[in-house]
Amino acid sequence: MTYIALDAFEVGVNGAAIALWMAFLWAIGLGLLSLACWQLSKASQ
Repeated sequence: MTYIALDAFEVGVNGAAIALWMAFLWAIGLGLLSLACWQLSKASQ
């Protein structure tokens, strides 16, 4: 029974780590995108 609990815990930790990593990559991507848009709008003025 303890093995099952440990496996579930590991899966939960891995899932949380993956979710955090995905959110981190999304934040970087959105930041770069908004930065590029800002540079373009600044250059077009």
